[in-house]
Amino acid sequence: MSITDVSGRKAIFTFYNDQIDDKMIFLHHEIVGRMCEEIEGLDFKPYNYRKPDGEMYPDQAMDIGFKTLFLEQDYEMVMSLEIDCIPLNKESLLYAFSKAKDGIFIGNSQRSCHIDNNEHMFIPPSMFVMNRDLYEKLERPDFRPTTRGDIGEECTYQCEELGLPMEFLMPKTYEREPIGFPWDLGNGRSKYGIGTTYANENGDELFYHLFESRLACWNSYFYDKCEEVKPGILNHLTEEIIRQSNIEFKEE
Repeated sequence: MSITDVSGRKAIFTFYNDQIDDKMIFLHHEIVGRMCEEIEGLDFKPYNYRKPDGEMYPDQAMDIGFKTLFLEQDYEMVMSLEIDCIPLNKESLLYAFSKAKDGIFIGNSQRSCHIDNNEHMFIPPSMFVMNRDLYEKLERPDFRPTTRGDIGEECTYQCEELGLPMEFLMPKTYEREPIGFPWDLGNGRSKYGIGTTYANENGDELFYHLFESRLACWNSYFYDKCEEVKPGILNHLTEEIIRQSNIEFKEE
């Protein structure tokens, strides 16, 4: 895995509300927080916006987070990492940030299957990284969905229109088909589903995204993957430990 310079102030921004299972929040924060401690200049910035869907939407939380981190707290690179997406090792984070430092918009790949947009593939908020220069070139995006794309999809459209470099991490494996209809990236590209592992062009497995975490019906896949990434994390896990840990993270 090729990793170049990752120096500079970096942040991982995770956003969620109280509809997310407490156990998922604890495991995600434990894995991501520990990895951040091992990388110089990398801070973990979780944000529980505490409002149900309908009162506040994820794109609004992202807008608050990226404006705060880039414009007020002076971070040089920011990763969007959803609560049901985890890096598979420390090197995954180093790889993504090294690409972002070079000005590349890097992240997972996805398609808005519910939108008629010529099967457009985009880099979604489940995981992407951008540097501050790219954020400015994209005119400080607010990540709102549009008639041609889902949350954050305009960033990919803008990069395409401006000729800016991107790196799509592609699905390598997934654990099961979603209910309803199979997902694919369109135009003959690969399929993905519940519990997708994303890899770079060399096949290095980098990130795992559960999908549909608000439904809480696939969470056991996420718990098992967390145990795989950090063996023993589920041992002695009690409701009290989860509750106390979440209070600390939610109050940040």
